[in-house]
Amino acid sequence: MHCMGRRNTPREEPQRAAIPLRPESMPAAGENGSESELPASAPRPPVWRRPIGWLIALAVMLRLVSAPYLISEENPLFDPETFPNGDLIDNMQQARQVLERGGTPEGYFKHGPLYVYLLAGVMKATGGRFWWMYGLQLCAGVAGVALMYLAARRLIGEPGATAAGALAALYAPAVYYETVMTADALNPVVVALILYLGARYQTHPQASAWRIPVLLGLALGGLTMLRANLCLIESMFALDEACLAIRAARENTRLEVICTFTFAPSAQGGYRSMMGVSPAEMVREALAAGAQAVGTNCGQGFALMEGIVREMRPAAGDAPIVVHANAGLPHRDGERDIFPDTPETVAREVPLLRAAGARVIGGCCGTTPAHIAAIAGVLKSGTRKGIDG
Repeated sequence: MHCMGRRNTPREEPQRAAIPLRPESMPAAGENGSESELPASAPRPPVWRRPIGWLIALAVMLRLVSAPYLISEENPLFDPETFPNGDLIDNMQQARQVLERGGTPEGYFKHGPLYVYLLAGVMKATGGRFWWMYGLQLCAGVAGVALMYLAARRLIGEPGATAAGALAALYAPAVYYETVMTADALNPVVVALILYLGARYQTHPQASAWRIPVLLGLALGGLTMLRANLCLIESMFALDEACLAIRAARENTRLEVICTFTFAPSAQGGYRSMMGVSPAEMVREALAAGAQAVGTNCGQGFALMEGIVREMRPAAGDAPIVVHANAGLPHRDGERDIFPDTPETVAREVPLLRAAGARVIGGCCGTTPAHIAAIAGVLKSGTRKGIDG
């Protein structure tokens, strides 16, 4: 039977108005690490009942507990009378120089250079009140914890963000550096800020296709400020302890390892550590354990280091020799330790150390930014004159 059919035509449907579920620019509930699946109109709990409030409270509590001891007279490490050249005192003095003279502080050795200018700006704004600067630095640490939580919430959601924020709040070195006011205190805050800004950009609806590489680049660039450059095992006396430390560093990190011993003149001639180790013996064993550079530190001043380096040189081969000497042998003057070697005295020893075979020269106990500047000046001058070897 032949059936006559009509042409297939689209079925007419009544027109309906399109009702968008949400604007395209608004993420759905639960996306981008949002805190809950509740509608946007649902009231949010107060901040102290949310994870970010708990983390801020934890960070504040740790600082309130730790800060009084770290700056108290019971902790001699930061007593200006005992340690007049500590980081805190140096930073404050250099910030005052910036305010008084402008430009670069005298003897400034470029470690965290922006930090001194930041301190100078805060000093100018607050009239030089130490406690204002101290409080602002502690507040910056707490802000870093909050930023870490907010960045992680956007990237990995609420549970992961709470864990990341808790780890940031419990990171004891950050509390320590904030309390003693050094540039290292701002590194975690800067990294957290970079991660947060990158996370906001990554989840923005108008972000381009290369948003992920930008985020990763910002994060990795910020993290380089916290990356350790090398592992320095110093002030050693015994071979077994030094070699254990070297092997542990080589097996558990990818850092270059430097090992230095402390030596003194021996009654039998030459130099020995407290445990009777000679410079040549130390070099052979340290290199065999995996150290990439060897040397000597502390001791009785720069004047004795030339002889120690000459004993090391034949056993060192191509390995660099490092010298970090004290500013002389200290003597006690009331409540203070006085180191006799001036920057000019130290500078006179640098060419002799270079000629003996030292390739890295720096300071240990009693040296100041002025000593380091004097050493650097001699080394730069020697390079121009071609005496480096």
